[in-house]
Amino acid sequence: GASILGAAVSSATRGPSYNKDRCFTLLVIDDQNTDWSKYFRGRRLHGDYEIRVEQAEFRELSLTATETGSVVSMAVYRNGTKVIRSFKPDFVLIRQNLKDAGEDYKNLLLGLMYGGVPSVNNLTAIYNFQFNMRMAFLTATVPSGQTMGVCAPTWTSTSSGERQLPVDRANLLSEPS
Repeated sequence: GASILGAAVSSATRGPSYNKDRCFTLLVIDDQNTDWSKYFRGRRLHGDYEIRVEQAEFRELSLTATETGSVVSMAVYRNGTKVIRSFKPDFVLIRQNLKDAGEDYKNLLLGLMYGGVPSVNNLTAIYNFQFNMRMAFLTATVPSGQTMGVCAPTWTSTSSGERQLPVDRANLLSEPS
C-alpha cells in the first residue's frame, strides 16, 4: 500500500495546495462499503507526511481543473449530515467503475488527468478500458452451439466457422450523448 503511494507521490511535482498541514491528501473514489482511511491511518510518506484520506463516490464529486492542478468539491452524507468541502488532491485512488447504470463519469476522470493529479492506478488505463470493453463486444465470438445468457441472439457465421453476434458497430463506437 504505502510504497505504491510513495512512488506515485515521488513522480509528482507538488504545487501549492489547500493543505495547511504536513500531509498528502489521497482522494479515494469508492463507495462507503470500504473505509479506506483505516488502511492509511498512522502511515507516513517521506518520513513525516501523513496521508489524509478523502473518500467519496463519483456522484458526490465535482471538479475544477487547470494546468496547475485540480480542485475537488465533495458533498457527502456522514451520519445523516451533509458535509461539503473542497480540496486539492495530491493523488487519487479509483476503486469505483467509471460508468454506472445511468451516469458516465468520464468528465471527472479527464479533469483529474488534465490537472495532472498522480494516481495509484493508471488514469489513462481506466479511460481506455471503457473503450476496450466496447471493442471486446464488437469482436466477441462464441463457439458453435453456445448462446449468450438469457437472450437468444441471432448469430452470424464468420469465415472461420465461428459464430459471431451481429452488432451495430457505428452505434457502439460513437460516444454516448
